[in-house]
Amino acid sequence: EFLKLGYNVLLSDVDVVTLQNPFNFLYRDSDVEGLSDGFDNRTAYEGNSALRAVLERVAINKEVLVAVSNGALITEEGTYGILATWIESVKRAGVKNFMIVALDDRVAKACENVGVAYWRQDRASLADNN
Repeated sequence: EFLKLGYNVLLSDVDVVTLQNPFNFLYRDSDVEGLSDGFDNRTAYEGNSALRAVLERVAINKEVLVAVSNGALITEEGTYGILATWIESVKRAGVKNFMIVALDDRVAKACENVGVAYWRQDRASLADNN
């Protein structure tokens, strides 16, 4: 979804502590290819308008640091857990262009509570079309 929308993504595990802004250390001279999870024309080719809106707000020079998380990694308040530690380390490193892909409502709520940008895929778009 991110790449289809024309954004460069640095994907981070949440068990990584960010001590410095990682974008300062990229050479930006290569591509990484991956599989598309698009299963219909809208998701495979047009991209996701809700994700695009978040990216347009968060990205700097079309770059964004992204962590993917489920609710097991953070409290709903957003104050405890490995994802909370990741968020704090990214902020301390001075990274402004970061966001979370929330795999469940708990992560979405935690992000709202601590004021962190996130995207949660619409459940209707996850339904099996077969």
